[in-house]
Amino acid sequence: MVLGGTVSDIKRSDNHSFGILTIDVLHSTVEEFSQKLKQGIYPYQIRDKKAEIYLPIYIERQIGDHIQLVSDKQIIYYKGKKTEDKTEVYIITNPSDVNFVKENSTFNKH
Repeated sequence: MVLGGTVSDIKRSDNHSFGILTIDVLHSTVEEFSQKLKQGIYPYQIRDKKAEIYLPIYIERQIGDHIQLVSDKQIIYYKGKKTEDKTEVYIITNPSDVNFVKENSTFNKH
């Protein structure tokens, strides 16, 4: 799965900068993704031209940054006002991080 878009919201937890990037999706190879795992959670969800990516969020990240997520390489590329770099995405297994996503994901609120 490849997804590109613009950061529209940032939520950070108190656990080592883990958080949620909300993305306005500009292009994606899938329209929807919200599969469940027995252990942990996938590092992203997609629905209705919105996506959330779950990962450590560094201070340089800003609303308006452009991202590209390439899931088979487990990499997210950033192009922002302050930085241009990449980082890994991975299955989220830390219980504190999983709970943060469950409590703060807009996809869990209906």
